[in-house]
Amino acid sequence: MTPTPPAGTATLKRAQRLARVRLGLVLSVALLAAGIAALGYLVSFEAISSFVVRIGALPENLRWCGPLLVDTFITLATLFLVWLALSGERLSRCWDAYYAWALIAVATIASAYLNAAHVQPSTQTGAVRWDARIAAGAVPFAVLASVHLLVLLLLRLLAWTPT
Repeated sequence: MTPTPPAGTATLKRAQRLARVRLGLVLSVALLAAGIAALGYLVSFEAISSFVVRIGALPENLRWCGPLLVDTFITLATLFLVWLALSGERLSRCWDAYYAWALIAVATIASAYLNAAHVQPSTQTGAVRWDARIAAGAVPFAVLASVHLLVLLLLRLLAWTPT
């Protein structure tokens, strides 16, 4: 006859398995969101940096400034919102949060415009393909969505208390 473990042991093992699954899910979401953000920054960086040089907005040696001046505001303002949320401020009543959201919106729209404007005319038809512009313009929204998802995950993790 095999001894049966106490009832608390089964519950503890189940809780440990659930904790491992939760950790795996959190890591998966964090890694995928960070990967999407990194790819989005890379694609946007290349598009904007070549575009600002092509139109003469910046010289070749400063091509890296264009995308950084636009795309990093998305992350900067998002991180500021995280700080506000962690400070206990109610974001709906905080004017600083509205400023950060406006900065995120303006930077995302500017980046989307610059990414879409970067698209060159087709070599066969000489016309600009609108589907290519839409695809290029969507990149900053992928950055915004993935950075925002990482922030939401972080806030949930910080607010979560295991039972």
